[in-house]
Amino acid sequence: MDLLQECAKSFESLLPFQYHIVAGRKGKTLDFTISFDRADFHHLAGLHKLTDNVRFLTGKRAIIMQEILDGRLTIAQARQSAFFPKAEKDYAQGQPRRK
Repeated sequence: MDLLQECAKSFESLLPFQYHIVAGRKGKTLDFTISFDRADFHHLAGLHKLTDNVRFLTGKRAIIMQEILDGRLTIAQARQSAFFPKAEKDYAQGQPRRK
């Protein structure tokens, strides 16, 4: 299975979940909800950095994720971008991103 497809499948498993978080201190609370949407995968996978790839740049984000899941968009296609080495360096091997 393609690496990009594996990542998309893992992300897809998060779609049914929402996390509601309540944090408080000294009588004040902050609550927020984390939810997952198909359109979010595009950014989390770093595909927004591949600005010379028209398909990744202009396509509807949720459709791009589905095409990755279906095997129609692959890591090989992403690697054709001149900007892939930068994106790969930022996300390689689970390393934290540097600003």
